[in-house]
Amino acid sequence: MNRADADKIKTWLLELDAFKASGPGTTRLALSPDEMRARAWIKGEMAALGLEVTEDGAGNICGRLKGSDPSLAAVWTGSHIDTVCEGGMFDGAAGVFAGMEAARLISEAGLPHKRDICIRIYTSEESARFGMGCIGSRALSGHLKREDLSGICGSDGISLETLLKEGGFPVDEFGKIPVKKGEVFASVELHIEQSPNLEKNEKMIGIVDAICAPSNSMVTITGQQSHAGGTSMADRKDAFMAAAEIALALEECAKHGLS
Repeated sequence: MNRADADKIKTWLLELDAFKASGPGTTRLALSPDEMRARAWIKGEMAALGLEVTEDGAGNICGRLKGSDPSLAAVWTGSHIDTVCEGGMFDGAAGVFAGMEAARLISEAGLPHKRDICIRIYTSEESARFGMGCIGSRALSGHLKREDLSGICGSDGISLETLLKEGGFPVDEFGKIPVKKGEVFASVELHIEQSPNLEKNEKMIGIVDAICAPSNSMVTITGQQSHAGGTSMADRKDAFMAAAEIALALEECAKHGLS
């Protein structure tokens, strides 16, 4: 079997990185014109590898290398191609292209495989546009419903529903997206490391067995305006200091596993 073509993967990464907003880093927000052009390009690359390419009502892309027994649960791999603002070119993309290169090697070597191998690109993994991450994954897991789409909007006020419809995705078939138990045999995502652990331990690769699970809450703290020179500390009702105390208390809870 041939080895992976590092030059081909590098070329894919550089060509994808051409689809981005101007400015430093890589900015390719979910369902933006830049990302839509990137989608069209990468679907063409998948098709050129002989993959069967489909998209669902949430915009998730699937490039399928068919196996000999379609009745068996498929194997998934992949990641995302949207980015945060001024992010990096490897985040997400590395996992997509690693999966595509694996599919190319298997196909060109004629390796028999019973299960379908699916290269997945999940919609809006980042929360940069809609304030909510993992939109495609939420849909696949059944945690995002058709009726939710109109209420999810970016800072520009455009709803996720509008963007999906304008993109030509089959939104009316949203109920068909969730994956049923047993439909996926295994799923793996290759990803760049986003912490210093591998570097500190001088390791080239690792397997993730835990991840931080952040949650976001919007809190309004109301203080009381008072004269800067004439109000003692005991009489102040300072909203900023209250926020600072809350932040420190939350940090202690997180460090010690308190709730």
